[in-house]
Amino acid sequence: MPEKNVVVIGGGVGTDITLAGLKHYTSKLTALVSTFDASSRIGGGNGASPGDNVSNHDHSVDDVRSSLLALSNDTPTTNIMKSLFAYQFNQQAEHGGHNFGNLFMSALTEITGSTDLALQAAARMLNIQGQVLPMTLTPCPLVAHLSNGTTVTVDTPADLMAVAAASGLRYVSLAQRVPALDAALQAIQDADIIVFGPTDFYFNLMAPMQLEGFAEALAASRAIKVFVCNILTQPNTTDNWPASRYIGVVLDALGGPRSLDYAIINSTSFALNALTIKAAQGHFPVQLDLEACLSLGVNVIVRPVASAEFLHHDPEKLVRTILFLGGSRSARRPDKRNVFPAEQLSTTQAVG
Repeated sequence: MPEKNVVVIGGGVGTDITLAGLKHYTSKLTALVSTFDASSRIGGGNGASPGDNVSNHDHSVDDVRSSLLALSNDTPTTNIMKSLFAYQFNQQAEHGGHNFGNLFMSALTEITGSTDLALQAAARMLNIQGQVLPMTLTPCPLVAHLSNGTTVTVDTPADLMAVAAASGLRYVSLAQRVPALDAALQAIQDADIIVFGPTDFYFNLMAPMQLEGFAEALAASRAIKVFVCNILTQPNTTDNWPASRYIGVVLDALGGPRSLDYAIINSTSFALNALTIKAAQGHFPVQLDLEACLSLGVNVIVRPVASAEFLHHDPEKLVRTILFLGGSRSARRPDKRNVFPAEQLSTTQAVG
């Protein structure tokens, strides 16, 4: 069976876990990484100051480079590069306070002339399985629309949680019209499977869906579209959200039930000590309200796709579920582990 062309939309740890699992089954992989979080943008954090040359490139790098590493085929090289990218120069050094990963991407951007070309060069250097693309090259903050009718401009998820704490959050929008990267739109057009999440819900999912050309590309795509519901809620923004609310907001952004084929919801029981730690940080498990989910008109897949101990998705379990839904019951690629047995999924078919 031919390899599936899979596109993963998001950024951060959840996206990297998905990519790390998928690379064992297909070489046709594209990570479309959100660039709206200014805390991971060159010049937006990690020791860079506005007056430095390194801050002149307004593209996010932390999530982009972590996705590059997630797709790497060489484990020893990946481990070295993780340490190297995370290395922080001593304040007394020439590049004092800067992160090597930021300097690396900034230098490649200077050499190649653009962020997308820099990512292509980095992919070749790291021998990655697939490609990583920013969803846009235009920096843009988000606008938080609060329950009291006011709006506040926010640059990071932490900002959003802070402003939502007092008044509650209704939704977010882009502060300006921003075009999606042409290569990102092409990736959507070429995809057999498109995976939304798991990721930061507003900055890495809702914001990219508002890019110019993005909704149209998704609507025109004939790919199987799969939403992976978050495992935990986020303080002040998705507090007390059951699974149906996540699905409903995604459907509204995509254009209705026909725009999404499947929603995957975790059913793993978590370790109490892990839950206690997360609860202290304001994160709680997303509750499964199955009947409400089914009423939304999508196929709901309830599976134990998470790690009970670490409270994040298990790459093997999640990816096997995604590929099954996309019509692939084939093995890992020949250079990887043995064939996994086709197994019956716990699928609940929505009515209508």
